[in-house]
Amino acid sequence: WDYNYYYSETMMNRSEMFKQYAVNEVVGTYKSTRIRQRKGEEVEIEVPLSISSSKGSLWILVILPSRYPVQKPIIQILNAKVTHKYIGKNYQINHPAILNWSQQSSLLFAIRAIHGEFDKSPPQLEKAAAAEEAKASEVIKESKEMTIQKPMIDKEVAVLSKLTNDQLQNLLDNEDAFEEYFLGIKGVKDLGEHFSKLMQSLKSQSEENLKCKEEIDSLYEKYLEVRKEYEEYKSQEQEIMMKLSKENIINALDSKIQGFQEK
Repeated sequence: WDYNYYYSETMMNRSEMFKQYAVNEVVGTYKSTRIRQRKGEEVEIEVPLSISSSKGSLWILVILPSRYPVQKPIIQILNAKVTHKYIGKNYQINHPAILNWSQQSSLLFAIRAIHGEFDKSPPQLEKAAAAEEAKASEVIKESKEMTIQKPMIDKEVAVLSKLTNDQLQNLLDNEDAFEEYFLGIKGVKDLGEHFSKLMQSLKSQSEENLKCKEEIDSLYEKYLEVRKEYEEYKSQEQEIMMKLSKENIINALDSKIQGFQEK
């Protein structure tokens, strides 16, 4: 009987069991958590943290190493370039819950501690990102503040009423002259330009929405794949739990002891 091999296999199974348990706990609390497809012994999940002062969620990437929980998890910011006293190089989080990690530590507790800290003291955008956001906000503000002067139709009606029937007919018969006169009315040209820009903006937004729909469809397909993989892991976890049950371990040890006694 190769004790070293048995010990190595047992530790690997225990590590997988701890990883699955940790992921299940996080998914149970943060319902929108995304589990990445595995490429090795590491497990990667993306967790959204809702920050009260922010409109969107701050996503973090949680990496469970091959020898988790002996090895501490790696957590880093995923979707924003931000600064904070607990965010270091490559946007890796250095919260005390991670720095003081031990085998008895809880991944969910660590994430909650980070979430609470960020909600109390939100990470700030880096200078470049902050400048871009400020510029975008200024453009939106200007567009909202832009006013369109109402065309002065009443004044033009008074002018037209002084024209003779022949003059009015000549104006109607000459399309170029009529268009020039109509666009010359104060506010009409600005109104036309405004609606032209508005239509272009709506067109761009529609194209952007179509791209988002494609991304959503793609993400949903990935979700279905991950869901299927999760169900498989869940089944494997149940098998591992059965193999590592107290009764099975005692029976295996009794069998080994009996074998040694016979030898």
